[in-house]
Amino acid sequence: MTNAWIKDLRAKLIEQFGGKCQNPHCNSISGLEFHHSAPCGAGRGRGRNQRILEVRRHPELFVLLCWDCHHLGVQVVMEYIDESNQVLKIDSENLS
Repeated sequence: MTNAWIKDLRAKLIEQFGGKCQNPHCNSISGLEFHHSAPCGAGRGRGRNQRILEVRRHPELFVLLCWDCHHLGVQVVMEYIDESNQVLKIDSENLS
């Protein structure tokens, strides 16, 4: 598994997730990150390559968010993700 292979896989996964932040109030196409939409029990420290492989194996457990939305506060974003992995609403008081 080479870095180029992982980079290509990540690009394909981003495309499969719609190519933009899934927060409907954002839709940014830069700084995209995969975030668990449900607890997985895997913990931290898996590394970027392992995360991409996990997204490929279990896409239903992830949402695609830009850096700003992801780091806005996971709890704020997570409250509004429905069972189809769509972000329904972000509390505008928490957006700055």
